Amino acid sequence: MHTVQQSTLMGKTVLVHAAAGGVGSLLTQFARRRRARRVIATAVSAAKRSLALEMGANLAIDYSAPGWETSLAGPRPDVVYDTIGGDKTRASLAVLADGGELVFAGGSQPQPRTLPVRSTRTSR
Repeated sequence: MHTVQQSTLMGKTVLVHAAAGGVGSLLTQFARRRRARRVIATAVSAAKRSLALEMGANLAIDYSAPGWETSLAGPRPDVVYDTIGGDKTRASLAVLADGGELVFAGGSQPQPRTLPVRSTRTSR
């Protein structure tokens, strides 16, 4: 079980996948309340992206669009909450800041069995 202390997200950039879903919406609000510097939400529909913005996200992007990773603009995420799995996990690792955290929170697609070595670095 991953326990997040109050100061863990303070000043960090956080990416939340499926941010308008049940778990994602809670994580979006949690990141904002824990003083994340920036909260990036992903969701497929415009209505869900709008909802994520209402819940406190600074930016909402469509993760089903090809090349969604290039839409992040700004600092790479320090923390990614992956509530989807599958190919989104690999793409999330590609945008994760060095020394960042990838947290699996459920997931509707199978998690990859292997991950690239770059994703396992823990030093900055």
